[in-house]
Amino acid sequence: MTSSHVASTLLVPLDGSELAETALGYAKLLGSPDTTYVLLRVTPANGHLAGRVDPERLSAAASSIEAEFKQSAAMLGAGAKVSLLTASGDPATVIVEQAAAIGATAIVIATHGRGAIGRWLHGSISDRVARTSPIPVVILRGDEGGTTPHELTRILLPYDGSETARAVIPAAGDIALAQGLQVHILTAVDVTSIAPVSVPGAVMPVSGDIYEEVYDQLVAEARTEAATAAALFHDRGITATTEVRVGPPAVAVEDVLQPGDLIALSSHGRSGVQRWLLGSVAEQLIRAAPAPVMLVPAAGRETATA
Repeated sequence: MTSSHVASTLLVPLDGSELAETALGYAKLLGSPDTTYVLLRVTPANGHLAGRVDPERLSAAASSIEAEFKQSAAMLGAGAKVSLLTASGDPATVIVEQAAAIGATAIVIATHGRGAIGRWLHGSISDRVARTSPIPVVILRGDEGGTTPHELTRILLPYDGSETARAVIPAAGDIALAQGLQVHILTAVDVTSIAPVSVPGAVMPVSGDIYEEVYDQLVAEARTEAATAAALFHDRGITATTEVRVGPPAVAVEDVLQPGDLIALSSHGRSGVQRWLLGSVAEQLIRAAPAPVMLVPAAGRETATA
């Protein structure tokens, strides 16, 4: 397998909370000896502070941030390339803008997932960052249902054969190469798509023969799509396995999850929902799956503002 250090710059937003600190450990798992970790601390816009904060308090705040930075840098280990970046403004907007300014390859951010309030790295901030970022965003849940992995062992790639789904393959492959991981490609066949058609006052049943024929066709297509994706990983020297499951996509993903998995999904942001990888399924996984989720923006995704 060819080595490839691709996650060269990881942006990790911090706010001084324990929740935010969980992103540091995972950023370390994603990194390599060549990685630069940029720790971003966002403060309120200067205009919000005018007339209310004296110079001594500003100096004390700066000293506190510097102390937190040193503590955070120590968590990444001796020899890690770490820098501190401070900026002011709306957190979600600043995170996306600063990621672009430093040429980050990914953003690693923590969230409460289920909506519990915990300073500014909860729910809405990570949602807005993921929706608007032009680079991959790795989201970790920090609530009681989430887990902070101590190792990264596999990339789980839900796949439906769409152009949007294919957008995640390069990013997933980069991490797999850098960390020596295998990729598990999961394709779900949702049988509700061939359920009887209901019309007002009547139900138009699907015969058993037709149901079987359509079902077999969907399964065959799913296997072909998964094999096509696996071939793209094999071409890069990455071990990729495939699996086809029957049932709702989010349930299928949660059923096959293993400790140390990173779920990799593609996202359109605000530009719409395509097949089952986006919208409600991605949201369900971010908010409920006990594993980190990496959202990769699809090519040509509509530019959105936070």
